[in-house]
Amino acid sequence: MTREELLQILNQHDRDQRRTWIRHFGYCLTVAARAGYPVQQTEGSIRHLMGFNEIQHQLYQYAGHFEAGTDWGLENFLNSLKCMAAFYGVEGDFWAGVKSSLPVIS
Repeated sequence: MTREELLQILNQHDRDQRRTWIRHFGYCLTVAARAGYPVQQTEGSIRHLMGFNEIQHQLYQYAGHFEAGTDWGLENFLNSLKCMAAFYGVEGDFWAGVKSSLPVIS
């Protein structure tokens, strides 16, 4: 799935449905982050968890602004998350979280 495909899906839904997605997306990201748990001290686990922590921070900051009607736009939000996932090398698990979050609004 690409950012453009995700935008197309999300833009088909109203504000209430996107609010539901944001909450569920946060949950799905916590599940996806578990791939980085340091079982048997695997290298890169700390960076993986740091990446998901930063993504979660952005998600919940966006959610607060979304509720207040002062968000910076869905496209900018998704661009920020995508760049952060790439920076921390967690793109695969990030997109897994995205995909698992979508059925809540389907």
